Amino acid sequence: GKTWTKQAIEMERPVDFWNVYFRDANVGFITGSWGTIFMTKDGGKTWELKKSETRTRLMDTWMLNEQVGFIVGENNTFLKTTDGGESWVGKGERVRVGETRNNLEHIFFASPTHGWIVGSFGTLMHTTDGGETWENQTSGVDNNLMAVHFVDEKTGWMAGQEGVILHTQDGGATWSQQKTDSYDNLNDIVFIDSQTGWAVGDFGAILYTGDGGQTWTPEQTGTSTTLRSVQAVDKEHCCALGEWGLILRYAPSGD
Repeated sequence: GKTWTKQAIEMERPVDFWNVYFRDANVGFITGSWGTIFMTKDGGKTWELKKSETRTRLMDTWMLNEQVGFIVGENNTFLKTTDGGESWVGKGERVRVGETRNNLEHIFFASPTHGWIVGSFGTLMHTTDGGETWENQTSGVDNNLMAVHFVDEKTGWMAGQEGVILHTQDGGATWSQQKTDSYDNLNDIVFIDSQTGWAVGDFGAILYTGDGGQTWTPEQTGTSTTLRSVQAVDKEHCCALGEWGLILRYAPSGD
């Protein structure tokens, strides 16, 4: 992450991109507004537009294997591919102006069979059969949930509106709220093991835990820019991405 090279994507009209996901070093996807799905097979050198059968904002992608994958988005949009991302089948709800919109924000699989989806108003969905069927789980909150991360099939966390972080040790059957002392919306959360994790959000917020979330400590970022995503390779290398092209890189070893 020391250097970044801009790569162009040809498109007919401007699109807001909301998510980038790579299955491996070559195959990746970018999703965004107007049901936009771009796919690359050469590590991002070239991108091809794929048909999505929806015009809603697409928020997150997960590939279970080389063939099967899912995309979730606003208005309860749920799409599935069985041919490696060449085509996507599914739909969302049609919502009239003034009606409440329920958005699916994030999808995460802890194994090839166990996965979770989170969204608006405490929405939490769980699958135990690789996404063939999904059942609602009780999150215990009505906050908008923006991200979910599991380190195994039992142990996971969710983050969302007004600084909420929830933790489960039984595969999502029950969730307990962890104290963050933050009221900033949290947009993403990541753990590298059962103890070490980060959550990022509005106004440059970064929270860190080294004890599985029993305590969350705010990190000084020097920015008030909204952070949308966080990823970590190990305890010493973590990147947070935000609006206006902001990239924050944490490397205490000095590299």
